[in-house]
Amino acid sequence: MTAVELLTDLQRQGFTLIPLPEGKLAVKPADRLTDDLRQYIRQCKSEVVNLLTRPYLNAKGELIIPFTSDRRYHWWNGGQSIQQTLRELHAPPEVFMRYVESDLSKVQ
Repeated sequence: MTAVELLTDLQRQGFTLIPLPEGKLAVKPADRLTDDLRQYIRQCKSEVVNLLTRPYLNAKGELIIPFTSDRRYHWWNGGQSIQQTLRELHAPPEVFMRYVESDLSKVQ
């Protein structure tokens, strides 16, 4: 299971994951975690923390910008543009165009 799959699965199950200082991770409600999930989280912790603190593209090619990411990625709150974030992520052309085209259609 990849870190993206693990994060998606945990969120679907109603878990909240919170990145903490020093690369730590809080998972709530902790009492609902199974031993298998705890093991997967330990194995992928640094990748999951990275996913929660930086934008990424999921398996469907959707741009995910977590609220817990650096504010510079929060385009809706004066951060850098979606296009700049996609460039940083080295998004494939089809993903880049999907966001650029949808952005341009709102302007016209």
